[in-house]
Amino acid sequence: MSNSFGNIDNIPSRDLPKKPGVYLLHDKKTGWIYVGGTKNIRSRISVHRSLLHRKKHTNNQLQKAYDKGELFVYVLVVLPSTETKTRIEEIEGYFIKAIPTLFAIDSINLRCND
Repeated sequence: MSNSFGNIDNIPSRDLPKKPGVYLLHDKKTGWIYVGGTKNIRSRISVHRSLLHRKKHTNNQLQKAYDKGELFVYVLVVLPSTETKTRIEEIEGYFIKAIPTLFAIDSINLRCND
């Protein structure tokens, strides 16, 4: 993954694209993975970070990984600004299906909307 960034707290927002795309949040300790698709990667990661920092994230797996300093972010694909929400969700779904093969794990979110 050439667009990997690292620990969610160490990524300056300015380094994240303001474009649509698919990203991955990875618990380095347990191997658990969350895949999300969004119209604005920078904004969405900022929302995740804010909720996690305030201990208000609705995803307990992500919150636990963050609290232990083990949550890492990877931008999997940046899409054209004209991409539709439906198309972003479709691409996100492809990544969700491919992750168990790519990472040889079963721990992944099954939700396809972000």
